[in-house]
Order: sequence, then structure tokens, then C-alpha cells
Amino acid sequence: METTVNKTKTISIHRTFDLPVSAVWKAWTDSETCKKWWKPKNYTCPMCTIDLKVDGKYFSSIIDKKDGKITYSTGTYKRSFLIRN
Repeated sequence: METTVNKTKTISIHRTFDLPVSAVWKAWTDSETCKKWWKPKNYTCPMCTIDLKVDGKYFSSIIDKKDGKITYSTGTYKRSFLIRN
């Protein structure tokens, strides 16, 4: 008998941007702006949709310029939040 144990690990990534909060907010909430930065080097992001509301969905694809491999990212916004300056 073979037993498989799945362990979940959490990865936290922190990055500091030397930009106004409004520019970072736009990068995460505006589809066209997101397509310009949401990709690793040597990839394109031809598609990004953002429905920024509780239970709204986001979906994006990135394409490797070298081999054409497509990677998708999707999820659902589960709660509302408030940003204070």
C-alpha cells in the first residue's frame, strides 16, 4: 500500500516600489496597465481581465517569447478591503 501526503507551503513575496500608491493600485486593478507589467522578462501578457468586486474574477495569460508556452492565472476576490493613506 502506498500513502501520499500533501503538504501545503506558503510563499510570501515582498517588493518595495518607488511609485505613488495610485500607480501601484492601477497596476493591480486596471487590465491594460496590468498587461504591461504582469509578466516575467521575455514574456508577454496578451490577456488580462479584472472584475474587482467581492466574488469577481481575474484571469490573465502570459506567453514565453522563446517557446510560445502559455501560462494562465485566475482567481476570485473573496473579500472587500479598505486602503488608508
